[in-house]
Amino acid sequence: MSKWKVSVRNITAMTVLFGIILLSSIWGGVYLEMHKERQEELQNAAHDVNSYARMFAEHMERTIKGLDGIALYLAERAEREGLALDLPRLMEEKRFRWQPIAGLAILDEKGDLVASTQVSHLPINNSSLEGFRVHRDDSGRELFISKPQVHKANGKTVIQLTRRINYADGSFRGVVVVAVDPYYLADFYMQGDLGDQTEIALIGWDGVVRLWQSGGHVRVGQEWNKAELMGKLDADGARPLVMPSPMDGVNRISAYRALQEYPLIVLEGIAEERVLATVQKRIAGYYWLGGLMSAVVALFIALQLRGIKRREQAEERLRLLLTSTAEGIYGVDLAGNCTFANPAAVRMLGCQNEGELLGKNIHSLMRYAYPDGTPMPLEECRIYRTMRVAQGTHVDDAVLWKADGTSFPAEYWAYPQYKDGEVIGAVVAFMDITERRQVSDALRESERRMRAITESARDAIIMMDAQGRVSFWNTE
Repeated sequence: MSKWKVSVRNITAMTVLFGIILLSSIWGGVYLEMHKERQEELQNAAHDVNSYARMFAEHMERTIKGLDGIALYLAERAEREGLALDLPRLMEEKRFRWQPIAGLAILDEKGDLVASTQVSHLPINNSSLEGFRVHRDDSGRELFISKPQVHKANGKTVIQLTRRINYADGSFRGVVVVAVDPYYLADFYMQGDLGDQTEIALIGWDGVVRLWQSGGHVRVGQEWNKAELMGKLDADGARPLVMPSPMDGVNRISAYRALQEYPLIVLEGIAEERVLATVQKRIAGYYWLGGLMSAVVALFIALQLRGIKRREQAEERLRLLLTSTAEGIYGVDLAGNCTFANPAAVRMLGCQNEGELLGKNIHSLMRYAYPDGTPMPLEECRIYRTMRVAQGTHVDDAVLWKADGTSFPAEYWAYPQYKDGEVIGAVVAFMDITERRQVSDALRESERRMRAITESARDAIIMMDAQGRVSFWNTE
């Protein structure tokens, strides 16, 4: 019976393990599919945002190049004609109508305002301007792009593009200033349908934000971590990344690209939430399907465990029955090997425990006998046994011989066990009837003595039962 219990426990454990593996497979598959679709969507978004960043960079290259062309044109004219150019007239002639110009100005070598499209009153000194100081201290003729700053004339925030003006001998003569409205760039990109949380930014290599725009929010002048910013650029100048924006904390798929001719970096970012919006709907469906499949598996496992529990309870009841009954019960296969034995069988067959019987041929431990008490030969005993198993016969007054050579009278039953219609063994039950045999013998001896007494009596003796019928009389 202990083997049965261990077997039931093993089946229960295997059923639970199977359920866990099945549920793990379901949710593992759901996770892998969700991860796959998320990655595909993010890769597509990364490709798109990289394309947007390249377009933004190309647009900024063209825009700055156009503004730089204006600065060069004014610097060349100032060197030929003098610093006091009629800048308002040039603007009125609409030479620069398609450019995002907030104002034009020319400063002399002291920083005094010589010409401007914004004011007509002189002098105004601008020697503190970053661009003026750079060109004054450096003889190079490169374009300088300033940090965002407030225009002194109108109080607006502008980005100043400056070019150096030289005397004929190459000495510093002044600076041409082209003021650009950064909000123009924001307006340009707000025309596109890139989503409310799309992020664009123009950042200098110095880490200062020239322009940042997302939805209706525009910011300028904030500082970006320079080392972190430069670290985001790969050898090709752009690398899509998924990370929170340092400006507003929104998680975005972003691409950074450095302009080829100017010390600027453009940023394009699409909100991850927007990118994954359609995927989330499919993921919700996967969760629903996974939950439904899990419920089916859980119901199946619950029913299996319920069946196993019922079987375990039935086997427990059988175990209690076998251990509490006074009859000896054991099982054998067709070869006569013992498969189980209850305590009564172990005790009556003269063994110490069930282990002395399990797996052993029952005919080597006990012998059958003919009804007259004569022991059967082993081979004939097997034939006799097979016949009884096949017929499920009840044998009265059998004599069982133990391995130690002793015997005892027994009442004997053999019930065949079937599998797929074929006999695979038997369950054998027997009872020691020694005491019953002794009582029977004593009764027969008492009856014999009574008959002898009555027969020897000189008086007539008649015995009747309760119904008045004669059951015995003597010869007298």
